[in-house]
Amino acid sequence: MTNQAKNRHISLTDRLTALKEAIEAGSLKKAVKMHQTLLKELDIARSPPALSSTGLAEVDAVEEEAISQLKAELAEISAALPATQIKLNELKDWQGFATNPKRVDLCEAMTKLHEDAEMDLQFKAEQIRQLQKQWKKLGASDSRDAQRLWKKFKALSDVAYAPCNAFFDGLQERRELNLQRQREIIDSLEYYLTNNDWANTNWNAASNILQQAKTEWRQFQDVPRNKKRRTDQRFNKVFTQLLAKQKDEQHANYQKKQDLSQKLADAIANHQDGSSGHLEKLAKQMQREWKQVGITLRKEDQKLWLQFRALCDQVFAIREVKNHDQAQQTAVYNQQLEVLVLNLESLVDQGNIGIKQLRALSNEFEAAKQLNKNTGINAKFQQVKRRAEAAIKQQQKDQDKHAVIELQHLSHLCDQLEQGALTVESFDEQWHQSDLPEKHWLHAIEQRRNHLLTSRDKASQATTPSTDSGALDEETAKYSQVALETRRQQLCAQIEILAGLDSPESAAKIRMQLQIERLQRGLSRGERDERDVETQLQALQIVWYSLGHLALAEASSCNRFKAAEKALGF
Repeated sequence: MTNQAKNRHISLTDRLTALKEAIEAGSLKKAVKMHQTLLKELDIARSPPALSSTGLAEVDAVEEEAISQLKAELAEISAALPATQIKLNELKDWQGFATNPKRVDLCEAMTKLHEDAEMDLQFKAEQIRQLQKQWKKLGASDSRDAQRLWKKFKALSDVAYAPCNAFFDGLQERRELNLQRQREIIDSLEYYLTNNDWANTNWNAASNILQQAKTEWRQFQDVPRNKKRRTDQRFNKVFTQLLAKQKDEQHANYQKKQDLSQKLADAIANHQDGSSGHLEKLAKQMQREWKQVGITLRKEDQKLWLQFRALCDQVFAIREVKNHDQAQQTAVYNQQLEVLVLNLESLVDQGNIGIKQLRALSNEFEAAKQLNKNTGINAKFQQVKRRAEAAIKQQQKDQDKHAVIELQHLSHLCDQLEQGALTVESFDEQWHQSDLPEKHWLHAIEQRRNHLLTSRDKASQATTPSTDSGALDEETAKYSQVALETRRQQLCAQIEILAGLDSPESAAKIRMQLQIERLQRGLSRGERDERDVETQLQALQIVWYSLGHLALAEASSCNRFKAAEKALGF
């Protein structure tokens, strides 16, 4: 008898013992697999080659006795198999009895998903996957009832998922289009980085390019996941390189302004009693050169500007002390007015003008103007002031549009967390990385975020879900699906009225009610909405993107709102 045959016999004994233990433990899947393996090994052990010794005709007495003993032990193992088979069958019957009612429930749940034509398709696909996972956890069963229920469940799954396929095909197409747009942005930045003449760059235009690229990149962020990391790495690489060039230019220009300020400070320190005309000329020259310096870091530039401004004021204060007659005083006041005009013009040209700065300079100009009625300087100041007001207004519009885009981004993050596409950790990381503007109305999206995180905490701590609808607090009621859908329909009708678009027939009643209410306010209380279209659009967008995710809503409301945004030029 060969060593291989002996080892196989030992293996069979161990397998039989392990099979019995698996049956006793109730591990059906493991026991079935072990039983099949044992039968195959037993067939091999029973074959004549396995029981032969060397293949010779003559076998000594010791070998003959060993073979006989092995055959007897194999017979014992074979005799024990029927009882083991009976216990295995009993385990199969028991598990089938225990799990088949759950399989029936899963079939009924899948049927409801198939019949619900109003359900959001992305949500439906997730529910189908959850039911399939529950079915898989029940384990395999070869009973007739279990096989019949499996065929039914599989057929229902295929039918229920069919509409989702078309939805995900469209979603994938949109993501591929977004990916193409992102690649175009990267290609443009890479080309700009390589081919731009950086020694003669228009840095204001370069800064606008970087800001525009960042804004557009976020608009097309929904791309295929398997390609997102690569495109993000490419974008971050080229964007970081461009930012480095911009920062180098900002630091170099900051140093130039420091040198100008120091030069004027040294001139004041070395000034001797007498004429101050050379100081005035130098101050004017420094102001002109200051104006010609390019981009700088805004906060640092503001601090340095205050220092330089104080030096200029000191120059004119010196001249004021030296000159006592009216003509000299008039010249001083003229110079002050001109400085104010130059200061305002410099801020406007550099794009650093703000409403507080304009108000402060206007107040200074009005105070100085009382001492010198120079109509020419006054006209020039008013002209520059109008440019400043137009620039501030445009800045505000750009900031508001950027703020709405950031609001869209935060709303998208909330949607992803509600849909389970993001973990809480990833959600918090991306939220804090967002470029949040200082807008008072952002508290609404903050409330949505806090409510969402609080709801998730409560859900994770709850032991038994409550079925008492009266127990919902006011905050939960605020975010109810019905209330959200009603509010969305109202917002869609409002923005369609604003854009001059027709509403669908299903929204005719809501639109008519809104128009009647607006007419009543105008007739009874004399109220009219004097806001421009952009301001009204922004107000609607703030409410829209701060609403909670409406998992069961039709996509048509979102499409309607976006179509109206597009019609209004957003």
